[in-house]
Amino acid sequence: MTEQSKTRTMKIELVPLNCTSTESQLKVREIRNEEGIRKWMYTDHVIDLNEHLSWINKLKMDDRQIVFVIMDEDQNPLGVISVNAIDRLHKKAY
Repeated sequence: MTEQSKTRTMKIELVPLNCTSTESQLKVREIRNEEGIRKWMYTDHVIDLNEHLSWINKLKMDDRQIVFVIMDEDQNPLGVISVNAIDRLHKKAY
């Protein structure tokens, strides 16, 4: 058996955070609060529930940012990907 045949391709799906269940949104908070994740974020403090829910509510009104939850094939959140500074006029984003 070759190394290549041992690896399994994982199927993932990107789902807008606002379109996920409350349970998934809360799991995203847990992921964001993991020590190994926090050190790479804009801020590194532990995010409390109210702050997390406020962030999600702000995303609903912000047309310049979209946050996607990376879901595995069993619909478990693995992390997030964000698209920021969306400029529809010039068709660019970060």
